[in-house]
Amino acid sequence: MLNAFGKLKVFFLVILVLTSFTLSRLSLSLEKNKINEGINFRFIIYDGFSLWDEPFLREYEIENVKIKVLPNSSKRFGSRDAYFEIYSKGRRVFKSEKSYFIQTIFAFEYNENKYLVINYDPSGGMHCCFTPYIFLIDKNDNVKLIKKFQEIDISTYLDPVNFFIKNNKLYVFWSDPRFTFFNGLAFAYSPSFKRFFLIENEKVIEVSKDFKEDYLKEASEYEKEIRNIIRSAKKMSKEKLREEKDILYQKWFSRLLAKTVNLIMAGEKEKAFKEFDKSFEEFYSLSKSYYESRFKEKDKIKKEILEMMKELIE
Repeated sequence: MLNAFGKLKVFFLVILVLTSFTLSRLSLSLEKNKINEGINFRFIIYDGFSLWDEPFLREYEIENVKIKVLPNSSKRFGSRDAYFEIYSKGRRVFKSEKSYFIQTIFAFEYNENKYLVINYDPSGGMHCCFTPYIFLIDKNDNVKLIKKFQEIDISTYLDPVNFFIKNNKLYVFWSDPRFTFFNGLAFAYSPSFKRFFLIENEKVIEVSKDFKEDYLKEASEYEKEIRNIIRSAKKMSKEKLREEKDILYQKWFSRLLAKTVNLIMAGEKEKAFKEFDKSFEEFYSLSKSYYESRFKEKDKIKKEILEMMKELIE
């Protein structure tokens, strides 16, 4: 069953299938929708996945602002090996680095400003590394890069659902993936955690500390999943537990890590590690012979978590 994010992705894919991309130049008018109340979104106007095998040069217009997607060579191989340029009133105002893959481009309007979001991948490595850019387009069509999310070994992109209004202010959350592959986790089980940013005209300010209740809610949901995993494991036979021991560890530890990180982001570090120890003891008791080496690393893991989060909690 699709979650809300999955349903939105399907929705956009349907829109893209129904929209003709036979013209190289598109001019889109603002369309109101109910994705996030108070924000007028344009539909995704470029989708790298859907243009994989089509002729390359693409131009898109947002009133007097033009976005060009160009190849690094003359080859016709879709969205690979690309870069983008932004023009305002006929003058080039931004040129990206050479990129392997431009993922999506979309725009939205809030108050008197328009915001352009471009996700692209400067390396092309596996699971790597979409870098979201947010540009401000003011009422005079001046374009300014106001946020480039950090480039790390693994990074995540922005979708329209990342933007929201709270108390008449515009926010965006970004999923920080710094714990990908942490302590032996597979990519599929590696958790990310939200970081919240306030957008005020050309300023993008991190305000994650203002969202304590969101982090506590996330931690509570992960605790429920931990309880279900341990409850199911206790019902397993010894043979089944032996067969499932590795995947069981991945499922349990990924949730415990996510819960711990969310509690730390909520300012509850002492509670986070107290419950971390408690869950480790309970999981270890399932089979001391299988999980002894993991249990011995418990204190080391806690230190590594704090080290990886130190710039966020200092």
